[in-house]
Amino acid sequence: MAYFACYVVTGNDKPLDGDHVASGTGWASWGAWAVGLGKSFPATVRLADQGEGYPPDLLEAELKRLIASKPGRPDEDVRHITEELLTVVADRPKGCIAVIVTDGSDNEDDEE
Repeated sequence: MAYFACYVVTGNDKPLDGDHVASGTGWASWGAWAVGLGKSFPATVRLADQGEGYPPDLLEAELKRLIASKPGRPDEDVRHITEELLTVVADRPKGCIAVIVTDGSDNEDDEE
């Protein structure tokens, strides 16, 4: 399983597809690390916990800080995923109001 970015853009009915960001195992590891970051990184924690990163300007700033400061001693894979996320967020299209990370599956059936 792979996880990739999508962009929620004002005026578009559906999110726009973005690039690959992590394998399933990588995303799980990154998420566990990111959720532990706490209140200092709210957009990053939301992305890890809910798969939604907004506002994108705040998410981009947080990812830059994470790359520079490396809190929680992330391993090489987690650092690489953080760099991949920064790339997809920095390359967001004009009018982007949120970045979503998804495996592309429809989870609505899981809720029944």
